[in-house]
Formats: sequence, structure tokens, C-alpha cells
Amino acid sequence: MSRLARHGAALLGAQLWNWQALQGGDIARTLLVYLNDGRKVVVKNGPDPVAEADMLRSLGRTGAVVPRVLGVDEDALVLQYLPSGGQAGGLLARSGPRAGAGPCGQAPTAG
Repeated sequence: MSRLARHGAALLGAQLWNWQALQGGDIARTLLVYLNDGRKVVVKNGPDPVAEADMLRSLGRTGAVVPRVLGVDEDALVLQYLPSGGQAGGLLARSGPRAGAGPCGQAPTAG
């Protein structure tokens, strides 16, 4: 089994049941992890999981739809699993504000 998947489960104090790789992630490995208690979570690594967790928490405070940070350390980030077909939209790129966008995702106007 994947060391990253086992590490993510351990961050939650859970046992790993299974995992599968998720597509995407040019600079990080991203996994869908199935835990023995029935939960599904996303576990990823990357250049700075702690900074990414801080960014996601900050975005969440603005009202943007982002996955909840469930656990993090210098090696891995564990996130709430948001199914792509679900109400939340699954992907920040589809549901959150665009970088540089104005209110409600509108393009900024010249002022």
C-alpha cells in the first residue's frame, strides 16, 4: 500500500482500508483514501502542505467552497472528500472565486 495513504490515515488516527490515485497534480501526488471507519478523504503531498492548508483555511473563511482541512504536517495534507458531482462542485476551480476576479467571480472593471 502507498506510504502516503498510510501516513494520511495515521494523521487522523485511523486505519487505511484502500486507496486510489486521483488525476491531476503536476507537483503533488493526490490520493483518494478509504479508511476502515467508512470515511473517504483526500491525501496529498507537495512542496508545502502546511502552507496549502493555511491557504485553504483562509479561503474558507471568505465563504469560498473549499474542502475542510482534516489533518496536516510537513509531509501530507488530509482533506475532506468532495465528490465532483456533489452539491459543493468538488473542485475549487469550479466553485470558488477566480484569482483576480471581482465580487461574485465577476471580472474586475477598469476604474
